Amino acid sequence: MRKRVNLLILVLFATIVAVANPSYKYRISLTDKNETTHSLKKPKKFLSKKAIDRRKKQNIPIDSTDLPVCDSYIRAIEKVG
Repeated sequence: MRKRVNLLILVLFATIVAVANPSYKYRISLTDKNETTHSLKKPKKFLSKKAIDRRKKQNIPIDSTDLPVCDSYIRAIEKVG
């Protein structure tokens, strides 16, 4: 009986803590990477050797979705919060 009471108290405490400190997650979709300083012709500048080797092994081409997000986009998102 005592174990059940302790478990109930623990669950209630965890629930209160979770409600008191909400964390929000957002999904952000960017439409382009026009301002990037990287080029698809030089993937070694932004992809690891392991990633490039894995893509070659699986016949996956390197495309624009592999380019890093532009720093100005990241700063703009951080500024908004």
